[in-house]
Amino acid sequence: MLGESTPSLEKQLAVLESYVKDSVGVAAIWETLEQLWVQRSPHETAKTAVVQLFGALIRYRESDRYRHLACTVSITMLVDAAQSREQALEVVLQDFSAFVREG
Repeated sequence: MLGESTPSLEKQLAVLESYVKDSVGVAAIWETLEQLWVQRSPHETAKTAVVQLFGALIRYRESDRYRHLACTVSITMLVDAAQSREQALEVVLQDFSAFVREG
């Protein structure tokens, strides 16, 4: 949907997903975040958004007061970078609705 999918981006997403599933510690997440931050280009919106999701995971794991806001910037960046913004936003809202119904 973003038109920016690359093997590098897919690898970052896989690492993020594994960190969520395996309850990886905050120190390891910070290290990965810092490595990925310097490897990305400021013009790579999708990669920047994914790196910020690592930060959101840290805030969640640390029970940060504003953890509920941590993903909003990444989601906004990804929707904005999509080829079809309206379709991307619709997908995000559908996924969110499905998640809320499951909980």
